[in-house]
Amino acid sequence: FWGNDVDNLAKHKKLYNLLIKGGDLFITLSPDMSKDLVNIGCDESKVKDINIGINLDNFKYKKPKRNNKITFLFVGRLIEKKGIKYAIDAFNKIKNNNFEFRILGDGPLENELKSQVENLNLQNKVIFISNKEVKNPRKLALDEFNKADVFVLPSVLASDGDKEGTPFVLMEAQAMGIPCISTFRAGIPYLVLDNKTGFLVNEKDSDELSKKC
Repeated sequence: FWGNDVDNLAKHKKLYNLLIKGGDLFITLSPDMSKDLVNIGCDESKVKDINIGINLDNFKYKKPKRNNKITFLFVGRLIEKKGIKYAIDAFNKIKNNNFEFRILGDGPLENELKSQVENLNLQNKVIFISNKEVKNPRKLALDEFNKADVFVLPSVLASDGDKEGTPFVLMEAQAMGIPCISTFRAGIPYLVLDNKTGFLVNEKDSDELSKKC
């Protein structure tokens, strides 16, 4: 199980009954996801979490630099579970103007998020970067990682039950030595060690998020 398929199983349990009863082993990406499967009805003795990893050869560690301007970065789909609107609210609360929040990605919430930025008069601080027509979106993401001082992923539980699994972007950012700010949601606490490799806050808490930024 990868993440969203656990949510689908919970919503369509009758369709998955044969799988639940007949399966010998159910593999998940985190203890949180394993717990979800057990709560749905899978036999706990058949559920095992195996953490996924990334190829560290593809991500070069960069030493932190003291910059006059702090660059924050988000990379991902512009969808509800990413919680991007709470990050924008958080940056609106920061009194120090010497920062930039770069949002790389596309998705159904793009116009809504851009309107939020305009309403808060943050156009000079919050920058949207599209990868729709980019020939090599992977290179674009790596270029943005290289510019970033801090990575931000304010994930939440979406209204339709959708939530994170174990986000690759958090592994990638940390592999490059970029501290992360994220939330206590799904498998994230197993990737970002609070107060060690980054900071975690309660989801939808823009005040606490702004303090960590």
